[in-house]
Amino acid sequence: MDFSLFMLRQFCPAGLYEGVEGDLLEEFESDVKEVGERIANRRLVWNTLRFFRPGIIFRNRFSFRLISTIMLSSYFKITFRSLRKNLGYSFINIFGLAVGIATCLLIFNYVQFEKSFDLTHPDVDR
Repeated sequence: MDFSLFMLRQFCPAGLYEGVEGDLLEEFESDVKEVGERIANRRLVWNTLRFFRPGIIFRNRFSFRLISTIMLSSYFKITFRSLRKNLGYSFINIFGLAVGIATCLLIFNYVQFEKSFDLTHPDVDR
């Protein structure tokens, strides 16, 4: 009994949990009186499992984040197919981009290194 209610608590939307749990426990208590505790436990587990339908489980969990993930995966597929189709042109572009980024990083590193000297003198700005 505890495990089925624990699973219900994990997957049930917060607004529906109290009502669903109350209905299941009411039915469980009536089943205990009619058919006994052992069969009532089985029926409780079965009724809890019947609750786990995709429409109910994903009711509150479907968000724009999922749509964004699907769109990003689509963009990556299209990019990969385009890169594979135009291999030479893609290599030239990616190589040029890599060289440009590396050059910018080296220049930035050099400027930072040059600016780090002579900061201990009292008249640094002169």
